Amino acid sequence: MICRFSEHQPVWDEEIRDDVLEALAPHGGAVHLYIDRQNPLGNIYIKAPELKNAESAIKSLNGRYFPGRQVKAAYIPLANYSKIFPQSVNATDTLLIKRSSSFR
Repeated sequence: MICRFSEHQPVWDEEIRDDVLEALAPHGGAVHLYIDRQNPLGNIYIKAPELKNAESAIKSLNGRYFPGRQVKAAYIPLANYSKIFPQSVNATDTLLIKRSSSFR
């Protein structure tokens, strides 16, 4: 996973989204993803399809480096996640990578 865009370019968040989804694919993917564009820490919130997928992703991604920053993966209980992101409550479809081949 390589971030090809800086945060100053208009599609940086789409590239990060696709890179994150690519990293999550072996762990069942994600049904909701939110990139906090205002937080300088680079927080990304992810809802996995099932708890086992979340546990696998946390175990695999925690401590890895992702575009120059170390990942600090942590679990948020589903009830809390749903309060923060009410639109995620009914999310069940795995998110797809949107990147066109021209970005690769």
